[in-house]
Amino acid sequence: MKKKIFPWELMIFTSLIFLVNITLLMFLFTKKEVDKKTREAKVTQQVEQPPILVEEIEEPLIVEVPEIEEVEPPPVVPEKIPFKEIKVINEYLTVKNNVIRKSPPDFMQGLYVTAYKTQRQSFDSLLEDAKNSGINTIVFDVKEMQGHVYFSIKDAEQLKYTFAEPIFNINNIVAKIHSYGFYAVARIVQFYNIETATHHPELQIKNKEGGYWQEKAGKPAWLDPSNPLVQNELLQIIDIVAATNVDEIQLDYVRFPTEGNMGNSVFYFREIDALKAKQDTEYKRREKRDIIKEYVRQVRAVVDRHKVKISADIFAIVAWQRDADIRSTGQDISLISQHLHHLHPMIYSSHFTPDFQFNPPDFIKKPYHIVKYCLDQTVKNSDKNCRVIPFLQAFGWKVDYTKSYVFDQLKATVDAGCGGYIFWNANSNYDKTLEWVKEWNIARNEGTILDGYYKESEKTEKDLPPIQKPETLVDIEEKDETPAEVEVPLETEGDDQTPAEVEPPLEIEADDDIPAEIGTE
Repeated sequence: MKKKIFPWELMIFTSLIFLVNITLLMFLFTKKEVDKKTREAKVTQQVEQPPILVEEIEEPLIVEVPEIEEVEPPPVVPEKIPFKEIKVINEYLTVKNNVIRKSPPDFMQGLYVTAYKTQRQSFDSLLEDAKNSGINTIVFDVKEMQGHVYFSIKDAEQLKYTFAEPIFNINNIVAKIHSYGFYAVARIVQFYNIETATHHPELQIKNKEGGYWQEKAGKPAWLDPSNPLVQNELLQIIDIVAATNVDEIQLDYVRFPTEGNMGNSVFYFREIDALKAKQDTEYKRREKRDIIKEYVRQVRAVVDRHKVKISADIFAIVAWQRDADIRSTGQDISLISQHLHHLHPMIYSSHFTPDFQFNPPDFIKKPYHIVKYCLDQTVKNSDKNCRVIPFLQAFGWKVDYTKSYVFDQLKATVDAGCGGYIFWNANSNYDKTLEWVKEWNIARNEGTILDGYYKESEKTEKDLPPIQKPETLVDIEEKDETPAEVEVPLETEGDDQTPAEVEPPLEIEADDDIPAEIGTE
């Protein structure tokens, strides 16, 4: 029989269950509090200060940060950079010892050719005709006034400011020149560089009124010859070319500019010297001649490691070595010739004005006397180990370019005791010239008298009227007048008898310090 459960018994059972649950909850709560205090006690032992309770932390301050727009950084202005001296580097490429070079001819008879001429089919015929006429030297462009080098520089990571227009492999060009038995000379324009001046204005000459100095406003062309960054780049180019199989490297425009408002020019070396003079009152400030001499010395150190010859072109007027001319160009023959194998005065009678104080008065068309006298002065001022080899005119601008004109130049070169000559034609057009050179060489070998000379050239120097001292270039350290100078043209289109890029002489007021010569480079 099932036992009957009374209501009061159910109440007691329910109460017991409730008490058990309450007891269990209290136990769990008490254990949690004990664990919390234990953890806090452990943290207190590890740190000097008690832990920060959540209730004590203030609500963080929310700051709205505006979104920053990405903008290009402003261009670096050299004038705002703290001025410091830059060093000329002395590390160059490894010298290759497997190159065989030709020695310079005893009497150099050369032609200048453009880089583009070497890529034309007519180059071979020119070499053949040149060989038959007695020519033994070819000067070809590797870097021109525009600033391009004509070989690939994709692997030349050290070149930072150079632009390339690769049209040939130098070794291939030299191999062809050598195959005709010719001496190969690589011409490299130095401080005149349109491309680099345009794209890297920080390498230009500074203007004391702000910005950069330019020979012609709006036409960047000249780099600062005294800036080591400029020099380092050129030394690297020379090192690369010297590692090829060229026999000689020829420096052109290795000078300071002489045209334009030179009174506003600020050269790097003068800023350096001004700082050093403040620190040392006995410090001797340098002149332009010191900069050019030291640079040429650096070049000589590079080419010597490759056993390559080195030469340089100079202004014709510099042959007289008057102090004002030296200080304007920096071309001191006695200094730079110490580090050169060959020196090339560029003597073109067409680039002198008729009132240059030379006798006879028609020397522009009959150049024997001016070429001879200029070469005499250059030889006298040059180091005995440096051969003088002039650039002679092979174009008809302003002159009657005839056999007599060519013979006058050649005879003056021989009479001055020079080591040869190089003909210059901007278009590399030498058809007539080579015919006359061939006739000249045949007559010299046979010991016969040549017809066609300007008769006055047959007279001795004693028979000629006395030569008045030539006027000089503007002393740009003290004046800012512009000398009447223009550069020899590079390439011309059409008739090479009238170079398209040669500008007429500048109109200037009479001044005893301004030369009557139109400069040639």
